[in-house]
Amino acid sequence: MFLLDAQLSPHLAKWIKDEFNVKAFSLAYLQMQYLDDFSIYTYAKEKNAIVITKDFDFVQLQERFGSPPKIIFVTCGNTSNQKMKEILKSKFQLISELLNTNNLVELSD
Repeated sequence: MFLLDAQLSPHLAKWIKDEFNVKAFSLAYLQMQYLDDFSIYTYAKEKNAIVITKDFDFVQLQERFGSPPKIIFVTCGNTSNQKMKEILKSKFQLISELLNTNNLVELSD
């Protein structure tokens, strides 16, 4: 299951679900967008989820408390939904393979 952090458009979750046939939810959909990072991290850990985020705090939480959750750390800066879809579409297979052996994967353009 993928969880999209609040800095990413909630619309991307549905697109990820449809495009890659995986479970994907935005924090807004789960009504968790206003929770603190540690609460979100704990939820993701309990669900064995993969967090997609631009927030370095999640990387630090993973360093401190371990994995799960696995993290896709988005470092391509502010970009349109269309550009983010293009990046994900071109790199999703590689990201998936890297997540098999890594707890943290950086996504850049």
